[in-house]
Amino acid sequence: MVAPTPKAPRYQLTEQERRLLREALLSEHHGRRIRRSEQKESNEGVGRTKKATRKKPAKQTSPAMEVAESKRAPRRSRRQDLPALLQRRQRLRMTAMTPRR
Repeated sequence: MVAPTPKAPRYQLTEQERRLLREALLSEHHGRRIRRSEQKESNEGVGRTKKATRKKPAKQTSPAMEVAESKRAPRRSRRQDLPALLQRRQRLRMTAMTPRR
């Protein structure tokens, strides 16, 4: 069996390379910070202001307090249907009594 080879060591930066990279990063951050501050100064009072989110009102009734309602049309009582029922019966009798041709 072949012995595994260890990982190659990472390249170690010299002190001079480290200093150069740090300066480059710092100058990049510094430049960005300056650009942002200039942008804020130029847009002062001109830019859009953030709108505050509206609070939703708390629900005053809970589902337990609400009265359950049927989605169907309310049924009429039989007394209300009585005149219409009598008229229908009378029509049926009249049609039954008329002779068919």
